[in-house]
Amino acid sequence: EALEYYPVEYGLQCRGWRNEAPFARGAESAPELYPAAARARSILLPPIEALAKDLRGDKTAGGLCRALFAYYEALGVREDLEAFCRSWEEAGEIEIAAECAQVWQLTLALLDQVALLMEGPMTIPRFIEVLEEGFKAQQIGMVPALTDQITIGEPERLADREGMVHLFLLGCTEGCVPKDVG
Repeated sequence: EALEYYPVEYGLQCRGWRNEAPFARGAESAPELYPAAARARSILLPPIEALAKDLRGDKTAGGLCRALFAYYEALGVREDLEAFCRSWEEAGEIEIAAECAQVWQLTLALLDQVALLMEGPMTIPRFIEVLEEGFKAQQIGMVPALTDQITIGEPERLADREGMVHLFLLGCTEGCVPKDVG
């Protein structure tokens, strides 16, 4: 929260984040706000600077994907998502936890696809555009547990099943249902 209000309060622009001097403007006038904002800045700035450096390097799709993956790793995105998924599991929300787990896998799959399929130099705006389209095309979800089941039993017991879409009768020919011999 402090990091959100501090730049607005002191008018920091992009370069003000990198330089310690402009960032320290509120040290005396906002002693409750500055330490939290400075701490958050010290955590977030190194991965952002590393990402900026990596993005200036290899300008191919593969290079940009590697830079973004390194950024995710530096921020601990995978670990945070795993912890988030565990919290849903512990709360008994198994489907939400499974969907949460899909986020990281789909992100990695998209980065792999972009790195493998897009050849040649790529600008950062084009890279962002490709990722946005890729993320829009992704679908996250689970098949509800009870809709993908097969139930085997006697026709009399199965006839009253609510939500049944199809019924396969084994041993029937041309509309003749065999009689119970027992």
